Amino acid sequence: LFSSEIPPYLLSGPYTDFLNLSSTLTLRGGYFRSSYNVSQSIAYASQKILKFPNGAEILANTSISVGVVCILSTGFTDNARMNLLKCSLQLLKTYIGQHTPINVYLFVPQSHVAHTPQWITDRFPELIVMPLTTKDSGFYKAAHHTQYSGLGHNSTWIRRHQFSYEYYMMGRWRLTFMFDFVREMGHKYMLQIDDDTFVKQMVDFNMVQVFSRDKVAMAVWRNVETDPEDVMLGLPEFSRYWMKTRGMETPLGPLLNHLRDGNYSSEAWDREYYRGCFLVCSVDFWFDAAVQDYLQLMFKTGSDIEQRWQDQAVQNMLRLLFVKPEALHVFHNIDITHGKPADRVLRSWGCQL
Repeated sequence: LFSSEIPPYLLSGPYTDFLNLSSTLTLRGGYFRSSYNVSQSIAYASQKILKFPNGAEILANTSISVGVVCILSTGFTDNARMNLLKCSLQLLKTYIGQHTPINVYLFVPQSHVAHTPQWITDRFPELIVMPLTTKDSGFYKAAHHTQYSGLGHNSTWIRRHQFSYEYYMMGRWRLTFMFDFVREMGHKYMLQIDDDTFVKQMVDFNMVQVFSRDKVAMAVWRNVETDPEDVMLGLPEFSRYWMKTRGMETPLGPLLNHLRDGNYSSEAWDREYYRGCFLVCSVDFWFDAAVQDYLQLMFKTGSDIEQRWQDQAVQNMLRLLFVKPEALHVFHNIDITHGKPADRVLRSWGCQL
């Protein structure tokens, strides 16, 4: 029922419009879980944690803590961005860490790990700075994978002129390696957060306890926005194809509420989404057989990269397809800012820079 192979008739017929959206969009075999290995990263993180005063206890109890993953692909070179990161981490610790145990994993280029700023060691002694490596992390491995090598600024990927090559790879990394890493570290829930995302009000409950009790698959911040059509082009058509070939007649989530007249087309889709800069997701949900089958088929098309769907659009479509209303938690009562506020604004939030 959940075969990951794309059948030959995908290349013609009523469900193939998404394959014709880009002249470069072709079948992209490879880059599945077999193309990277989280074991080195798991060993590295575990060794770092065991050096903490209560490291053995932390490592034994990751199932009751949220695995927070932040990726800083530019490393520690930008002073202005360092102030954003300082504030983001302080607010995370203040407003989430008080009621929910968290383990924070900050991924940076391997060459930057040895140059971790002293303020991280002083203020966040239990934050784990993780290397993005060609051998293990999947991020740079994807960037150097043969199927995507040699595509520079003349690439026909959607909005390629606006975004770096690494930006596209980051989206694939978040959909693949990140979840594998968190699962293997033993966490039940993962918080995906950007280094310039600021939580400014208290989450006054233990997320792992409450979400586990209520069987929450995803938790999102309340603000609903609309993405431009070109960066989501083809996603409803692809989803319809997956449903047809897998025998799903009706989405489990509210997708039909967002399609005009039930039409699975990019033109009929309202393209509403919750921000990916702050997303809590159940590891069990992510590794559900149907969810993984959807993702593996999508990776074979290369659309998450070439069409610039990225993690945000794909995660939102997974919510619309697979998450029942009762399995979605919306943070209505907290305030979040995403962007690059001036230092004076950061200080007004109580951040020490």
